[in-house]
Amino acid sequence: MRIAALPNPFAPTARPPAPPPARPLARGAGGLTARRLPPDCEAFLALHHVRYLRYARLHLPGPVADDTVAAVFDHLFMRWRRVLSGANPASYAWHLLTHRTRDRVTRRCAALSPAQYDAYALHHVLGYGPSDVATAMGEAPATVDSLLRSPPVRRAAADGTALGPARGATAR
Repeated sequence: MRIAALPNPFAPTARPPAPPPARPLARGAGGLTARRLPPDCEAFLALHHVRYLRYARLHLPGPVADDTVAAVFDHLFMRWRRVLSGANPASYAWHLLTHRTRDRVTRRCAALSPAQYDAYALHHVLGYGPSDVATAMGEAPATVDSLLRSPPVRRAAADGTALGPARGATAR
């Protein structure tokens, strides 16, 4: 008696999974070495890395954006237990990313507050839904909804002029 072949749940799908993000490096005796992150760090990285990279690349040239995001995650993971003990680790991480990104951008939109600008860029330019914007920014969904419905953001979405720096803006 032959057993019918069952579908292999581990067989590759039509779309291969994205490669895992690079792990931060630590200085060892022989130079830089990869270190294993705790599972909660890995989960945080998996949840936020692509979104943070897309946001940074919206404002900075690719290599500068990559370095900025890597520096943000290195900063977070070197202080991970302290970050987790804070009130809102996602909000802290977003604040760190946006400030490091803005420090390198030559100009930005003055018509929107920083929070309005971030919500606008994530939702209207990068195409994330409001719940994903809330997750990225570490804000409550109601806060993001309010930001997206504010008159300045609605005007910016209507005329498309909210992005101060051009894509690929030069870093200082």
